[in-house]
Amino acid sequence: MLQALYAGVSGLQAHQSRMNVIGNNIANVNTVGHKGSRANFQDQLSQLVRAASASTAGGLGGTNPAQIGLGVQLGAIDTIMTQGNLQTTGKQTDLALQGNGFLMVSNGTFISYTRDGSFDLDSAGYLVNTATGQRLVGYVADIDGNVDRGAAVSPASFLQVPVGVLTDARQTQNVVFQGNLGTDLHAFTTRVDFTGNLNSLATTGPAPITTTVHDEFGKPWNVRITFSNPTNTPAPGSVEEAAGATRIWDVEVVYQSDTNPSTTLNAKLASVAGAWTFVGGTSANPQLLGATLALDGAAGPNNGPRVGGDQSVSGNGKLFSLNLNFGQIGSAAAASSVVGQTDGSADVPWWTTSSRVYDSLGVAHDIVFKFRRATLSDDAPPGAQGQWEWQALKSGAVLFDSNGTPEQDAVYFDNMGRLVGQASFPVTVPTQNGSVTPLVLDIDVNELTQLASASDVRAAMQDGYPVGTLQSFAIDPAGVILGIFSSGQTRSLGQIALATFTNPAGLERAGSNLLRETGNSGVPQVGVPNQGGRAKVSSGYLEMSNVDLSTEFTNMIVTQRGFQANTRIVTSVDELMQEVLNMKR
Repeated sequence: MLQALYAGVSGLQAHQSRMNVIGNNIANVNTVGHKGSRANFQDQLSQLVRAASASTAGGLGGTNPAQIGLGVQLGAIDTIMTQGNLQTTGKQTDLALQGNGFLMVSNGTFISYTRDGSFDLDSAGYLVNTATGQRLVGYVADIDGNVDRGAAVSPASFLQVPVGVLTDARQTQNVVFQGNLGTDLHAFTTRVDFTGNLNSLATTGPAPITTTVHDEFGKPWNVRITFSNPTNTPAPGSVEEAAGATRIWDVEVVYQSDTNPSTTLNAKLASVAGAWTFVGGTSANPQLLGATLALDGAAGPNNGPRVGGDQSVSGNGKLFSLNLNFGQIGSAAAASSVVGQTDGSADVPWWTTSSRVYDSLGVAHDIVFKFRRATLSDDAPPGAQGQWEWQALKSGAVLFDSNGTPEQDAVYFDNMGRLVGQASFPVTVPTQNGSVTPLVLDIDVNELTQLASASDVRAAMQDGYPVGTLQSFAIDPAGVILGIFSSGQTRSLGQIALATFTNPAGLERAGSNLLRETGNSGVPQVGVPNQGGRAKVSSGYLEMSNVDLSTEFTNMIVTQRGFQANTRIVTSVDELMQEVLNMKR
């Protein structure tokens, strides 16, 4: 009977321990980041009354062992590492983890682990737990905002956000251009209008007229017009006679075309019903073709080869079409004098854009960039079909000129409009304000194109910024702390580090919501949030306790009944022993 008495006592002790666990869970139902526990029982040693026996062949069967248990004992107290619900706080320094891992905090000597993300900024700008003073640790950014995620996180890797104290400026090193240098930046000649007078009484023509026209690169080409053999009497049976011409001039056009250094086009300009026109067809069917010769490469009585063709550049000729209009020439009985008026210009327009850059003191410098089509040079890179010269200027002073002395590299494109050749150029900006001098900019044009659309080139990015004071900050789901400066710039100040364990339930509670590494937890695997199976960070939230009150109250009832049942064992054994003692009377 004493065995039963002590078995009951062991049951009381075990249920008392279980009630302690339940009570701790309920007490921490509102503790931030708390993980509930459970108590597991196991039986104690058993007294062997009769051993098991094996069966015999053709005889008795086997028997099971007969054992009497000696009671129960506490087996283990397990930590339940399930996710707790998130509670919104609106405070950006409050951090909740969704997923696996623990925040790492330090007292300067050793690192502890926690799911309690209730942090605030202390007087020095460090993120600290307001209850314990433990500082949040992670990956600290350098002065340029670069975070070395491969660096070891030590007890001194404190994350600091000195709002209102930290000032920053960065010297520009790189300027990246994007966009298209298009076909709209052309000023080539498309027509020549001849005006003046052809003497109606003359028997010889005026001196030849040389008119200069320009291709899309602004390169000049000469077109020579010669008027000769004027007559008022068309040849009998000719097309001119059939068309009713009253005055005829021979017109000779000499110019350079596609593959010929000198192309001659001959035509007859006739005055029909008081207007100049070229005549075609046959005497039986004369056609009035108008007063324009089209040098466009088309097949027709008033057409000729296109103008241009620079044969000195590896055969890369640049041809263009040109209309010669003779309809505005007069025919008075006065001296002949004819001039040609072109619609083009030798000045190819510039595409102009600008970029504001900064020196090491954060002082702004406005740099103007200009791009213009140019004739393809003999030293162009292989595959180049288009060339653009460009300049960089500050306050009107030229800092860079691709066509200057010494000549710098221009910008080249292939026949697909893609950049070929050099993709970046150094531009030196002199400064005289005590900053690092000279200010050297790397101009990246690798993303420029030359396509048949409007030009739209701009400096899409420059990596400098002016002086600014840290005004606020934000923490993204990857744990990156982004500082927001008064200059409008943002820069990383650091990144929160999370630790995961092979057996997180093996961590030891150290009080104040802190956990310590043990031999059974495994070593911490440290990394950035939202990667490698680690949790993501939610700023402005706190993780609530994962204790479920309904479950705990149910466990409390079961535990209470178990405790009451074990007290009945003790009282029942006591009554039985009293009966034994009464046998003596």
